[in-house]
Amino acid sequence: MQQELPLLTDLTTTMLQDYLNDEVKCQWSMSRPLLALITCICPAAYQEWKLRLLNKQPTVERRELLEKAFTQLMDGIVAGEASSKNKDAFTQQLSGFRRDVETISKGEVPLERADRGEDLLDGDYADNQIMTD
Repeated sequence: MQQELPLLTDLTTTMLQDYLNDEVKCQWSMSRPLLALITCICPAAYQEWKLRLLNKQPTVERRELLEKAFTQLMDGIVAGEASSKNKDAFTQQLSGFRRDVETISKGEVPLERADRGEDLLDGDYADNQIMTD
């Protein structure tokens, strides 16, 4: 697997970028492989991507909001656990993460997830480019 690590690292980064910047019609099809990649296979690639994204934010406030979004993304997610509960929680949190990043990229403060009535796997979002390039 060591030989495939650069490829898997690129795959992790590409999937994260695509998830945030492109329209995703099926959240599940992206979230399941991403969960394995960022918690088990390539956690270092995820951490590097996260730091790059945080460092590209133009203000301290945006960095802090984005850090909170990253924390919420992984809140309660158990690395290496393949239970349906863990996978479903990650899918839901990944959807919320995307909405939070879109909101932050517009210079706005995201609502707390409970305040916006977030529900499991609740759908499609506008195609917004964020500061990830």
